[in-house]
Amino acid sequence: MKTIQTTRQKEQPHLVHVSLHKNVALRKQYVATIPTWRRPIVGYTATIPITAFDVVSTLTLQHMLGHVYFPGAFSFLTITIVALIWGVGPSLFAILLCMLALDYFIIPPIGQFAFHDIIGTLQLIPFFLTGLVISLITAQRERARLRSLAAEQDLQSYADELETTNTHLEAVNRQLKDTDQLKDRFLSIASHELKTPITSIRGQAQLALRRLAKQKMKTQELNEMHSTLEKINEQTTRLTTLVDELLDVSSIRSGKIQLHKRE
Repeated sequence: MKTIQTTRQKEQPHLVHVSLHKNVALRKQYVATIPTWRRPIVGYTATIPITAFDVVSTLTLQHMLGHVYFPGAFSFLTITIVALIWGVGPSLFAILLCMLALDYFIIPPIGQFAFHDIIGTLQLIPFFLTGLVISLITAQRERARLRSLAAEQDLQSYADELETTNTHLEAVNRQLKDTDQLKDRFLSIASHELKTPITSIRGQAQLALRRLAKQKMKTQELNEMHSTLEKINEQTTRLTTLVDELLDVSSIRSGKIQLHKRE
């Protein structure tokens, strides 16, 4: 029992390593399949001007209306857009930038960071949690894409394996057909080659039997010879029947003879 547990413990790191290696490979392949403008590095870079535009839009709206009831609306829109286009990493970076921008430009006291202030921190917590939920939803979306990619790879692998197996089976089937044709050819040739000497032996035995039948004096030696010739005639007749059956089978398999079912 201890040996089995030890073996399982040794196998677990290997399985984890294989799983991590597969996930990393899938991640790289997934990143390679998306367009260049949707790469995470582009998302990190694009988050900065998008956040700046978000702050400018919020300040402009606040200046026009005098008061904005929900100043983080544009920030949520920024985080959502970044998350949908560039994924989890850039969306977390967008959360950080938007929190800093809101704290510095929107939430009083304006012009300074208020993380040391409990009230300012409490105002940012709902924004942070909501942005984090958006990022988590995006992470689930990316995991679903990776699972879909893994399933697609597995299906492709199974399809390739089936294609290889089918190709191998077709090659084996062709070999079996060639072997079957060689067997039919051998049966046909062997049957024809056997029929000629058997017919000759049978004819000679029947001729000898006729000559013995004409003999008036029946000695014991002639009787034994007659019995032997009868056995030869019977066995050659049996061999002739077998050869004819082999020829019929060979003809049926080659398509020279067609069978029709009688009703």
